[in-house]
Amino acid sequence: MLGTEFDNITIFQLRLCLSIQEYGSFTRAAEACHITQPTLSKKISQLEEQLGLDLFVRGKNTTIRPTPAGEVLFKEWRSILKHMERSLQYAYEIQENDNPTILFSSIPSIDTKIYIQPLVEAYLGKLPNRIFRFELMNISFQASGLLDGSIDIAMVPIFRENLFKSPPLVSKVILNCNWLAGMLPSNVLASKTSLTMHDLAKQNFILPSPHLFSDYYSMIEECCLKAGFTPNVTFTTQNHMSLPMNIRTNNEVFFVESYSRIVGDTGFVFREVTDMKGGLLLCWNENNKKSIVKDFVKYATNYFSKIRFK
Repeated sequence: MLGTEFDNITIFQLRLCLSIQEYGSFTRAAEACHITQPTLSKKISQLEEQLGLDLFVRGKNTTIRPTPAGEVLFKEWRSILKHMERSLQYAYEIQENDNPTILFSSIPSIDTKIYIQPLVEAYLGKLPNRIFRFELMNISFQASGLLDGSIDIAMVPIFRENLFKSPPLVSKVILNCNWLAGMLPSNVLASKTSLTMHDLAKQNFILPSPHLFSDYYSMIEECCLKAGFTPNVTFTTQNHMSLPMNIRTNNEVFFVESYSRIVGDTGFVFREVTDMKGGLLLCWNENNKKSIVKDFVKYATNYFSKIRFK
């Protein structure tokens, strides 16, 4: 009968009906649901009266089976209950694991005003209830922070990718760019609009210490060897940020990626080295349960694909 009131139908009544269908017996269904058989019979009768439908075919010494109308309802009810269970499970996971705060780390040399702050502001425009906390860290601390959960996402240079390849750490390239050679304006190479490694063969190199930055140092060496020469390294520093302070002559160069805040130093000229590839990665722990982590990585990948940095 149409116009039936549904407000008083309970989930328990739905489960009772599905249990009777499963066991083919009021008695066994009552046992499975931990109620008495009379109580179960009463609740089913009340439900049938409320719906104006016969849900079961009853008979002595026969298996209880659904009526055609009951078959239709029970199929839908089973689907509804499964959907509710999945929804509840998801809600519990959100409550327990999806902290709205994301802990973000980058290396100190990245120009955060250009490469991080606009990205985060754009993302928060989409999800304003999220909270970002920032920490500048050296690479080794970023890797350990991802493992122990003290940070959620790390932005790191591509040439340090090996540190983030072992499970459960994973990474994704979000920006590809060329390296830049930094030099004094009086350097003869400053007149060029771009360079190749071959152009740098007669220059003296200022590099970070190979003991502290072995990946960086080895990468520079490999690029030079591919261009047919061995680099003449005249000084090494203990920190990337110290590189420009040690340029003393017109034939000395240092190397930074285009995202480095050193590029903003107006006392130097920076020229793109077209055969020296670099970029940025976002790294995270695949066991991190915060759904915001993968969502942010996806957003950042799309964001950087549309932005051209000068």
